[in-house]
Formats: sequence, structure tokens, C-alpha cells
Amino acid sequence: MRAMLRAALDRLPGLRRAGEPVRLTSNFRHGLKTLPVRWGTDR
Repeated sequence: MRAMLRAALDRLPGLRRAGEPVRLTSNFRHGLKTLPVRWGTDR
């Protein structure tokens, strides 16, 4: 997951985090439920 997000940031330089990530609450799967992002230039 971390490598995928780094690759996305390299290819999309305007991608920024827009809020706190929400993690899954599961004993079987670990990961993010939501990851709010903003795409564009900061003005």
C-alpha cells in the first residue's frame, strides 16, 4: 500500500491529503477504509 501511494504521489504532484485516514476495523483485513485527498494546486 505504501509503495502504491508513493508511486501515485510521484505521478500526481498535486495530490494532497485532505483529512485523516480511517482504518478498517477487521481481524482479517488491514488497511484504509477512507483516505480523503485533494487534487490540484494549492491557492
